[in-house]
Amino acid sequence: MDTKTVLLVGVGGQGTILAGDILAKTAAAEGLDVKISEIHGMSQRGGSVSTVVRFGDKVSSMVVDPGTADVIVSFELVEALRAQQFLKQGGTMFVNDEEIVPVTVAIGNATMPEDPRAQLVALDSVLVPAGKIARQANSPKSTNVVLMGALSTALPFAEDTWKDVISKRVPPKTVDANLAAFEAGRQVVRKALVPLAAAVLVAAALSLTGCFGMPAQKPVAARVGSDAVYESDVTDYIEGFRSNNPSYETDSGWAQFLNANGMTAESMREYVLKEVFVPKLLIRQQCEQRDIVLTDNELDQVISREQAFYEQRYGKNSWDSVLSSYGYTEQTWRQNEADRLLEEQLEAAVITDATPSESEAQVEANEHASDYNGKHSYYQSFASEQEATEAQSRLGSLGATLTLEQFKSVAGDAQNAGWSSLKADQDNMSKEYVQALNGLTAGQVSAPVQQDGSYLLIFCDQVLDIPEKGDSVDFKGLPAEIQAQLTSDAEKAKRTSLFNDWMKNLMSESDIVYEPMPEGLPYDVNVSISD
Repeated sequence: MDTKTVLLVGVGGQGTILAGDILAKTAAAEGLDVKISEIHGMSQRGGSVSTVVRFGDKVSSMVVDPGTADVIVSFELVEALRAQQFLKQGGTMFVNDEEIVPVTVAIGNATMPEDPRAQLVALDSVLVPAGKIARQANSPKSTNVVLMGALSTALPFAEDTWKDVISKRVPPKTVDANLAAFEAGRQVVRKALVPLAAAVLVAAALSLTGCFGMPAQKPVAARVGSDAVYESDVTDYIEGFRSNNPSYETDSGWAQFLNANGMTAESMREYVLKEVFVPKLLIRQQCEQRDIVLTDNELDQVISREQAFYEQRYGKNSWDSVLSSYGYTEQTWRQNEADRLLEEQLEAAVITDATPSESEAQVEANEHASDYNGKHSYYQSFASEQEATEAQSRLGSLGATLTLEQFKSVAGDAQNAGWSSLKADQDNMSKEYVQALNGLTAGQVSAPVQQDGSYLLIFCDQVLDIPEKGDSVDFKGLPAEIQAQLTSDAEKAKRTSLFNDWMKNLMSESDIVYEPMPEGLPYDVNVSISD
């Protein structure tokens, strides 16, 4: 086997080193020569961490130059952007869909890149909600193992080898949970094969548009009641995925992919039918039965807001290029958004109550309260720098640490800026405001901050610093705004879970007929040619 290079990058404390060790041991168990190199950085303080794993018949060097990594696994969005220069043409990048503010940004010495998620999508990265998946697998600290599951779909190692290594490498009491996390990572990549490939997204949107009222003579892959999914649409879907991944375009490369994932062409077809086409068709049928209708005006309004959002970020008249970068046309974008909005309306219709219990809210707090660590502040605006400086001086005479009442006694009726960790509040904070607030602890006042022609004094009244995820958190002791956000997060997660269960039940009760796979399909290759 030719030498392969996998680069793992992340932030200290995310488990990149353990993930690299699992990968290295798996490759060694497959009889390959393996070399591993680690850069720990500020691993205990949220600094960058990277691990290079190289394996093959004979590995002579640990050097990873730009454009040489076969696969990159990133545990965080921004770290993925830093590392993308190392990915070779045609390589694969798996990215944990999570953004962590680095130390340099937190102290005001750097800024975050604009919309890293959109940039990574444009690079055809595979975004994996690894943290969410780990929690669903009842193992919130197994994000790294979820990503190993995703990675396993791109490497020619036996699934049993991966699982055997994981079972020996993690604590005995966590084996079952970690194996569940690994399998969930594999499945989410399989499920997202096409949605994460731009060309296939287009094919899917077009094919689903044609599911109703098509000529009866077209070969049928599946029937849902009186409606049909056509074989040509399934083929376009799978072939689109292949064409968007250069290593899968050849029959041997495609066979290797199928083998690595324990699949055949037939099981791939079955998977696409059951996970993509049939659910979409069922949702449309349910919407028709319930008179759930999306008007052209409603859709136009949504698309107009999206267009305005992207043009604000990327410039006026950039809409067409944005669509192209994601692999859409105006038509296919409208169809995709229509399907998404109909599904949202159906979900709201069938899941009428997803209010989380106290215990569910507590679980959300234990796992995610630390996501909202930040600072709460008030501010007062002054017409001139001199006025602000004089007020700052008077406040300084009251002591090094002040109460909110003391701040208001000098500054007047201060404005509540909210929490730096809540999205709604973040939107109202300028870059200058955030930089000044980052330098404050509870009870401190900033120097005058110039903003929009006035001068602000910023007062930090609370700091939220929750321990690592998984630790017990006093939910009722959290600030009310954070409680509300966590409760909202728990409700969204519960609603999604309930709707997924409802869909599974609908699938089981529906009249669905899957037709045998015909011969001669272009993706039906001899899997033995990958050996």
